[in-house]
Amino acid sequence: MITSFSRVEMLLCCKYKEKIINIKQFENLIKYILLI
Repeated sequence: MITSFSRVEMLLCCKYKEKIINIKQFENLIKYILLI
Protein backbone atom coordinates (compact mmCIF):
# COMPACT_ATOMS: atom_id res chain seq x y z
CA MET A 1 0.00 0.00 0.00
CA ILE A 2 2.83 2.36 0.88
CA THR A 3 4.55 1.45 -2.38
CA SER A 4 1.39 2.15 -4.36
CA PHE A 5 0.95 5.50 -2.65
CA SER A 6 4.58 6.41 -3.31
CA ARG A 7 4.17 5.45 -6.95
CA VAL A 8 1.04 7.59 -7.29
CA GLU A 9 2.75 10.42 -5.48
CA MET A 10 5.68 10.27 -7.90
CA LEU A 11 3.33 10.27 -10.88
CA LEU A 12 1.46 13.25 -9.46
CA CYS A 13 4.70 15.12 -8.86
CA CYS A 14 5.79 14.51 -12.44
CA LYS A 15 2.41 15.33 -13.97
CA TYR A 16 1.47 18.30 -11.85
CA LYS A 17 4.97 19.61 -11.20
CA GLU A 18 4.16 23.00 -12.67
CA LYS A 19 0.65 23.16 -11.21
CA ILE A 20 1.67 22.55 -7.60
CA ILE A 21 1.67 26.34 -7.22
CA ASN A 22 -1.96 25.97 -6.20
CA ILE A 23 -1.34 23.91 -3.08
CA LYS A 24 -4.97 23.81 -1.99
CA GLN A 25 -6.01 22.22 -5.27
CA PHE A 26 -3.14 19.74 -4.99
CA GLU A 27 -4.18 18.79 -1.46
CA ASN A 28 -7.76 18.27 -2.59
CA LEU A 29 -6.50 16.02 -5.36
CA ILE A 30 -4.58 13.87 -2.88
CA LYS A 31 -7.58 13.66 -0.55
CA TYR A 32 -9.77 12.65 -3.48
CA ILE A 33 -7.33 9.90 -4.48
CA LEU A 34 -7.12 8.63 -0.91
CA LEU A 35 -10.92 8.40 -0.77
CA ILE A 36 -11.08 6.15 -3.83
